[in-house]
Amino acid sequence: MLTFFIVKLLQSILRVLCGTTLLFAGMLGGNRDLAPAQAPGVPAQSFVLDAHKLFFQGQGTEAMASYRMALRRDPENLDAWINGAVLLCDLGEPDTAVLWYRRALTLRPDDPKLRTALGELLLRRHRLGLAAVEIDRVLALQPAEHYAWVARGQIAREAGRKDDAIAAFEKAVALAPQLTIAHYWLAKARESAGQLEPALKAYDQAVIGDSYFTRARQDFALALARAGYASEAADQAARLIDIAPNSEVYQGLYRSLVRGAKTAPRKVRAGRAKGWTPPLKLPPEENFPLRTIPPVGRVPMLRIGIGTNSMGRSAAWRGVRFSATSRFTVYDKVSGRRLAYGAPEETWEIRAGRGRPARLELLNPAGQRVGRGTRSLKIQPRSETGESTFLKEPPPWNRGLERRLKGEIELTLLEGGIKVVNVVDLESYTHGVLSAELPVTSPMEALKAQAVLARTHALYISGIGKRHVKDGYTLCDDQHCQVYRGVAAETGRSRSVVDATRGRVVTYHGAVANVLYSADCGGHSQSASEITGWGDLPYFKGVPDVEPGTALPDSPWALRQWLREIPAAYCGASAHTHPSHFRWTRVVSAEELGKRLDQGLAIGKLKGIVPLRRASSGHLNAVLVRGSKGQRTVTSEIRIRSLFGVGSQRSSLFIVDTKWDAAGRPENFVFYGGGWGHGVGFCQSGATGRAIEGQSYGAILKAYYHGIEIGHLRY
Repeated sequence: MLTFFIVKLLQSILRVLCGTTLLFAGMLGGNRDLAPAQAPGVPAQSFVLDAHKLFFQGQGTEAMASYRMALRRDPENLDAWINGAVLLCDLGEPDTAVLWYRRALTLRPDDPKLRTALGELLLRRHRLGLAAVEIDRVLALQPAEHYAWVARGQIAREAGRKDDAIAAFEKAVALAPQLTIAHYWLAKARESAGQLEPALKAYDQAVIGDSYFTRARQDFALALARAGYASEAADQAARLIDIAPNSEVYQGLYRSLVRGAKTAPRKVRAGRAKGWTPPLKLPPEENFPLRTIPPVGRVPMLRIGIGTNSMGRSAAWRGVRFSATSRFTVYDKVSGRRLAYGAPEETWEIRAGRGRPARLELLNPAGQRVGRGTRSLKIQPRSETGESTFLKEPPPWNRGLERRLKGEIELTLLEGGIKVVNVVDLESYTHGVLSAELPVTSPMEALKAQAVLARTHALYISGIGKRHVKDGYTLCDDQHCQVYRGVAAETGRSRSVVDATRGRVVTYHGAVANVLYSADCGGHSQSASEITGWGDLPYFKGVPDVEPGTALPDSPWALRQWLREIPAAYCGASAHTHPSHFRWTRVVSAEELGKRLDQGLAIGKLKGIVPLRRASSGHLNAVLVRGSKGQRTVTSEIRIRSLFGVGSQRSSLFIVDTKWDAAGRPENFVFYGGGWGHGVGFCQSGATGRAIEGQSYGAILKAYYHGIEIGHLRY
């Protein structure tokens, strides 16, 4: 009898051992052929490093095979377990990722960030009890782990414990005031608890912390309307339309709130938070225009389209009212015939005539028609010493089309109105660009670098790129080329910067360089060759925007931490750089994002998003979208930014977490991102940080463009 029990006991032990072995084998991929056979002496870490490279190349399946091979060599390799867990989430295998995170925690049980990642994943899988256990252990280990407090608040909120949720989100906000997502969830928790006024304050902080956080602004507008602040609610909806002009949802919301504002009594909210402003202010005496050095010699002349759209196409002005600070002459541009003289500060008007053939008509200050030209007229000031002409679209139009410009003004009939072109010298143009592209409060060396870029970019586009030849001008006045605001952009400080760099341009092997730039690279600029369709230039190589020796993200886990935290970088938040330009977070519902992706890609109901290829900087250059009608891969940099956000994401440098409902369907997506713009070439925020550290404008430019020189136009 004793022998029988001993045999049974041994059989039970054997079954447990076999089960454990099978579980472990399953976690490593079972008996699948995961990777080609390797020499016995290859260490596990070599497979891990290969997997990291495959991850950035967008070969997720191959990267997982390499992580599994590393674990076959060394089951205790922590890097393989952690990075494999992150990649499994990207690949849509969250339940397997849970097992990998748990295995990593057996090797490093007291790592708060690792345990937070497990707790957040369990929360996103709707396993609230298990998530709560992990998050409580994190906070016992590290009470200052702010993402753990956010997770605790979400767990409490979903469990219906409103007071606990509010307390947890308040703790997260106190620990990380810059974390806009914490302010947002605090606002939602307070609103659900009926604390409407405190909720509005939290929404305020969320949209001030990141003006492009559209989900927060939309919920803010609705909450304001419920609280009776109808006019302010309509203002918030108007901001949404500014961010996403083509959104039918935002347009409908705006119309609804405007109707409500017309009938509701005006109610003003006390204690409204003010928007973010740079702490640094200029002395008052520097805030007025001064005359600049008059152009001499052979300064290049440019033709600028005025009032252009996001694609650089000219707006149709519904007429032009103008006055000049000097005497001026109006000519028929085609025949050269003089139509009229004008005196300083007189207000004249040019409009499209109704006759056939269509012609432009000139009206004097009394409103009398004094000239009828052909299809094109020219306003020519008498002076070349900094005088200007003010243009404005006449009533009832109120579309913001007004400018004060130096140089000549050409007006040409355009279908539906008038096309306006400013003919101006390169130096005056640079004066009109500098502070429109970089705040005039920025450090002087950063401003000098930007002035050199503005001049160079204009010459390259007009002389080599020739992108607007068919439009009748060489440059547009908005971000499609670079922002040009004429005299309105000039101050004493900006003028001194432009004059100090007069004629300076960026050259490569003696030719004007193609100097792309963006607002903020997020900590590492990307190479143009890594972006689909951008080609390659020797000076467009990605560079770290950090101090030498700073660790850079080279693995899935490192990239995740890099984007969820605030590493030290030249382009980080400062007195001149808004925090959300460097790091940002978005919450987008699966329904809202799914509609956007279906409209753009015809994928049906959204099932998942799989990040694929990344630049060495971490910027995404390929994303797979899975839907009920199939799957599509997006490889265009601009489409990645525009499709995966409402009103677009600030950049393609992001990771994405999926949250599922109880049935396992995507409920919402949380994006953790960095930077603003394409991230190629010069980083404006980084230039600011480098200038603060004492770098000269020449050194700053050479940090972002490999092998360039600072040339001189000699005029």
